[in-house]
Amino acid sequence: GATVVSETYDHDHDHSDFEEPHRTVRFSVAVDPSARRKGVARNLIQNIINSFQGSTIEAWVVNPHMVPLLESLGFDGYNGPDDPFMTLYT
Repeated sequence: GATVVSETYDHDHDHSDFEEPHRTVRFSVAVDPSARRKGVARNLIQNIINSFQGSTIEAWVVNPHMVPLLESLGFDGYNGPDDPFMTLYT
């Protein structure tokens, strides 16, 4: 399944009273080995993207094999285990 690990809001003081603070959503996806290569992860991630339009979405890459899938969905910025997050700006 997918878990939204954290959801934060940028409460920068430069926002006007009428502007919404920017939201960042961080998630991770784990798929049971028996369910892999069946589109489960793609569907979960696409649902997260659709649910959090207008947000910065960060994928916490716990399995480097997820990088090509995340890149195909528009995520960028994986730099290995020391910086395991990929970002999509929606």
